[in-house]
Amino acid sequence: MEPVIRNPHARRRRLRELSLTGARAAWRKGLVIALAGFAVLGVIGGPLPAHRMESDHGGDVHYGLNEGGLVAMMCFAVVAVVAWTSRRGGFGRAWIAATVSLVASVVTGFVILLSHLLTNVERLVGDELIATSILGQLIIGPVLLVIEPFLFLRERTLLERSDPVFPTARAIRR
Repeated sequence: MEPVIRNPHARRRRLRELSLTGARAAWRKGLVIALAGFAVLGVIGGPLPAHRMESDHGGDVHYGLNEGGLVAMMCFAVVAVVAWTSRRGGFGRAWIAATVSLVASVVTGFVILLSHLLTNVERLVGDELIATSILGQLIIGPVLLVIEPFLFLRERTLLERSDPVFPTARAIRR
């Protein structure tokens, strides 16, 4: 069988022009929806009772909206909106969602860590939800940053393999 000769001057498909199909689309969409879900979990954990300080008289409960929790809720809300809008986008939109998610989770974690760095607290449901949200975003964000180019490159390769190859004239030397 003669090897297939492709036109070297043919323009390759740009990744932004592609849309994922099959399992590649399901993986990307699932990761983006999981990212949005973890962000919503952080928004829900904000107004819930976060923790109880041992130094408080009578054990007053602190809520997540105090001590920088409003910043965390706003960050999580932005991540949820960006991730939800990028679930059907083309190449690069999941990168934006993952980058926003990573920045928001680092900022949120830093603010929350600084507010109780040297204190002993009894954690309640709000802290657990926010910690789960931060950890989920810190795991899914880098995975999405790495996997999205591979998904689109594989899609382009499969499309190019299925392109028809037309016979070309060849000069024969004698």
